[in-house]
Amino acid sequence: MALPLLLSCSDALTGKQLAVDYIEKNRYQEAAAVLDELLADKPDDQTLHYLAGIAAFGESVDQINFVTTLILAIVFGDFDAIQGGLKPGAGKTENDFALALIDHIVEYLREPATRAADHLDRVRDANVRLKFDDFQLRFWQTDFVELSGVWDAADAAFLQASIEPLAAGLDIAAAHNLHTDVQLAIARIGGPTPAAGIPGYANIAVQLLNSAEYPDFLNLNPGGDVFMDGARQRWGRFATRWLEFIALAEARPKNASGIFQVVNDGGKRLLRLEDRVRMSPDSYFDLSFRLVTDSTFQTFDLQMPESFALALAGIADNMAELGGGPRLTLATHVLPLAVPVALALLNHISLSSTIESALSFIGKNPDAAVDVIADFIPAGLELDPAAWFASGYGLRRFLPAHRSDLAAGDNNFLLEWECPAFFSAATAGTTGAFPGGLACPDGEDEDFENVPEDDFALVDSGHFDGAAFAAVGIEPIAADGLATGWPILAFGDPSWAGMLYFDGSETIEFDPPASGMRLADNRTFNAWIAVLSDIVGSFL
Repeated sequence: MALPLLLSCSDALTGKQLAVDYIEKNRYQEAAAVLDELLADKPDDQTLHYLAGIAAFGESVDQINFVTTLILAIVFGDFDAIQGGLKPGAGKTENDFALALIDHIVEYLREPATRAADHLDRVRDANVRLKFDDFQLRFWQTDFVELSGVWDAADAAFLQASIEPLAAGLDIAAAHNLHTDVQLAIARIGGPTPAAGIPGYANIAVQLLNSAEYPDFLNLNPGGDVFMDGARQRWGRFATRWLEFIALAEARPKNASGIFQVVNDGGKRLLRLEDRVRMSPDSYFDLSFRLVTDSTFQTFDLQMPESFALALAGIADNMAELGGGPRLTLATHVLPLAVPVALALLNHISLSSTIESALSFIGKNPDAAVDVIADFIPAGLELDPAAWFASGYGLRRFLPAHRSDLAAGDNNFLLEWECPAFFSAATAGTTGAFPGGLACPDGEDEDFENVPEDDFALVDSGHFDGAAFAAVGIEPIAADGLATGWPILAFGDPSWAGMLYFDGSETIEFDPPASGMRLADNRTFNAWIAVLSDIVGSFL
């Protein structure tokens, strides 16, 4: 094989330039193999770690491309053909084959993502530089973004901050027992009598949770706590590396520009990917997207609100503690990160002229968007995600209580409703199938068309005073002063493994009075949801 033009005759530089050549040709696994050998001799070489991080990042994108294609084939394919195509190995069932496929997909995606993040985390020298002459990142076999040019330490921080959430999510998936009756789910979803609406899918979920063969579905695997702690650290690095990227990018000399830039435009801080996105309107995944210009993005700006850095700092501080650290709020620590991305994406989708005008206004001032959305979020909720990562509990802990004493197709999540006064108190709360075996009547129900409209006012009441709830350890709760049409959910652990805190005085009236943040219980959890549903209902 003819080697590319070499910078030196040394083996190290020859191998390094060979890796660059492989990366430019999107041959990431071959680049990684070369770099593994070089790093074995020079484990502290930050340039080699930088190249290895970029190669693993590209490999991760390629594998996401493959898996999304596979998922689309499954979702839009023939369920009978898919079910029949699960061929077991010797001594294995079809379900064993499906579970092995799930495990392989999780690790298939996790390995390059975590490898990319870990290599990039080693790049800390502000003077490190890489140069690519012809490098485009491809998505679904289409050149998506031009990445030729000089890469510096700020670009390394940006890449790491971009890949860490994926790596953290896959660490969480690897920590969990995902083994369940896949064949049953496929048959129920795509069989001759598919599940109908939310009640049907909820029943499928409960069937999977009640499976005697897979009792640990969504619990942590043995050793899963190691993966969970890794995920906690990755979320912390996501936040700190974002902050480092901003600082490094803003400190660049005026005559220097990296691949990913932070610019000040009229006092507004923008993340800019300038003249690099190469998608044309006709190739944007066949979706009805429109571009800022008629041909390409040319300049893609993501405006960061003033609270962006504060949100990142809060996440970093929380993840640094194993519970008991500073807690997060939706308005202060989540919205400032989510709103800019949402606005940037929405600004490239064909929408009605009225919505586009509103987005154009809000998109120029994401701080206003954060403030507006925050007004629709009830106060009195704080999050301590680090406590969950350290708890030893899996996602199963987050689910509402469910029945297991009925026939397989009848068990469901336990919940109750608050119904109109004229409706018999004896039947207003029930614990049958979702939704509670009973939807409260409204004026459009033909069975109640002669009932005066005023009689449909909901009545606040206490809940969970029944044998079905007692059987799974759910204690009764008192009325909360809020009548809601939203179902009242019964959680075995409404604090979600120590992650949720509520200030009861913000939503309900305690007797005796009580205030201050404390771990969520079923009363405060449902009261907060009731307030949120009322706000959303009035908005809609």
